[in-house]
Amino acid sequence: MTFSKTYRWRLKKRLPSRCIVDEDGCWLWQGSLHTRGQPVMRHHDKYYYVSRVVAMLYLGMEIDSELCVLHKCDVQRCINPDHLYLGTQQDNMRDRWHGHVGNV
Repeated sequence: MTFSKTYRWRLKKRLPSRCIVDEDGCWLWQGSLHTRGQPVMRHHDKYYYVSRVVAMLYLGMEIDSELCVLHKCDVQRCINPDHLYLGTQQDNMRDRWHGHVGNV
């Protein structure tokens, strides 16, 4: 599934309005959450982790990439693109081992 250019533009405008910004600059997602606590959204009857959608919009990652989206801030509900970075599954496991949340 791909996200059209128009839909990507609308998402960039809409996603911040679904968040509350905390004192650390985290954009705390106020929408649906996966059972493990990660923000999720639905597009064409398929659910996507919002952090992956944000990485697609702001970090240039393809939505179906094998890369993981990791948090610098360790706040699972945060979708601030400045707090996200891309890494491998090994990076994700290393972050978890060192006390970071890890993500999708």
